[in-house]
Amino acid sequence: MTSEKDGGAPFDWPALMHAGMGRLGLPAREFWALTPAELIIRLRLGQAPGTRPMGRDGLEELMRAYPDDPVPNAGDPSLKGPDDE
Repeated sequence: MTSEKDGGAPFDWPALMHAGMGRLGLPAREFWALTPAELIIRLRLGQAPGTRPMGRDGLEELMRAYPDDPVPNAGDPSLKGPDDE
């Protein structure tokens, strides 16, 4: 966040509070617990108008394109624990 102290514009807290607690209806405790990134996601800032968040189909497409290793390092005997056979 930019501040006047580091040469940037003053941070518009009233507008941010209005967006979070007014527009989104967040309780004050929840608003103040959010990180800036979480608030941006909730407000959908930076998202092109008319676009929607990724749905299940998009997630499944990504999972097919970038599958996780089902058992990372499964062949490495040095990584076996006491409960492993």
